[in-house]
Amino acid sequence: MVTFILVVLNIVTACLSFRTAERRGRSVKAWMWLGILFGPFALLTVALLPSIRKEGTV
Repeated sequence: MVTFILVVLNIVTACLSFRTAERRGRSVKAWMWLGILFGPFALLTVALLPSIRKEGTV
């Protein structure tokens, strides 16, 4: 049961890392894999990194 919870947590974290990286203009595939491998630490890192996008771009 614990393994199942950890797998679900990593999948959710990977999805959140993917969406956060997408909004910040970062590589979504790389951050998705980092979210799978490192869990919440990857999400925290991508959330704290500055955005690559320039002001006024979509």
